[in-house]
Amino acid sequence: MKAISTYAVIDRAIESSIIDTCELFDCEYWCLFPEPVDEEFAQLAPYLVKSNDALNEWLLPKALPWGFFFESSEAPNVLRGHLRTLLDVEVEETKQRLFLRFYDPRVLWSLLNALEPLRLNHFLGPMHSIKTVFPNQTQSDFEQLVSYRPFGYVTYRPFPLSQMQYQQVLEQCRRNLITEVAQQLKHDSETFSEQLVHHLIDWDIAQPKQIKCIAALCLEQKVTEWAQFPEQWRQFLSHTEFPTDYRVNSLLHEVRSAYVL
Repeated sequence: MKAISTYAVIDRAIESSIIDTCELFDCEYWCLFPEPVDEEFAQLAPYLVKSNDALNEWLLPKALPWGFFFESSEAPNVLRGHLRTLLDVEVEETKQRLFLRFYDPRVLWSLLNALEPLRLNHFLGPMHSIKTVFPNQTQSDFEQLVSYRPFGYVTYRPFPLSQMQYQQVLEQCRRNLITEVAQQLKHDSETFSEQLVHHLIDWDIAQPKQIKCIAALCLEQKVTEWAQFPEQWRQFLSHTEFPTDYRVNSLLHEVRSAYVL
């Protein structure tokens, strides 16, 4: 019987020091993005790490959505290959192809809870047990419906999600973003954060980086509720005939240049 080892999937975009930490604790690690990966993308990539006690102790107290632990008896190259297939998903009804940050622990449980048993079995593949520590410690052991064989059955490529499953994941991502924006605004702003995210998404401004840029502008200009959101800003941002980056950057330039003498 193969020995079971503990691994972690760690988001380097959240834990930027993970490479140095793995080398410090003598943990093997592998980037999940396909090679070649330039350094700019490598800094945002998820990594498969063979964990040990030192790394576990370092990760467990962190109040960040850095990723998840899992147990498996398969070799790292098999695990890496399987995890890579989960980054690419397709919505069955629309054939829309998407990059899925399944390793965000908040997204992960939303996804696992949405999948029916056989598809869950395919998603898990060689993973026997999954544990996350953010926002709360959660762990589940899974009984395989079909035994995992690295080359023994046809895996989904890309991994299929129904429209309903995709909507559940999107809703979780939206809730995550509202929480992050509320934390960024640094005051009792859950209602404003929800309104801000809702309106920006309605205006096809859906990238977290862009939404957080607008949140930063609100903080800078002391806009603390939706009623204070300037009409000029709405005009800049709501013209969906223009590219998203153009609208966001034009607003930032217009507002900030107005204060330069």
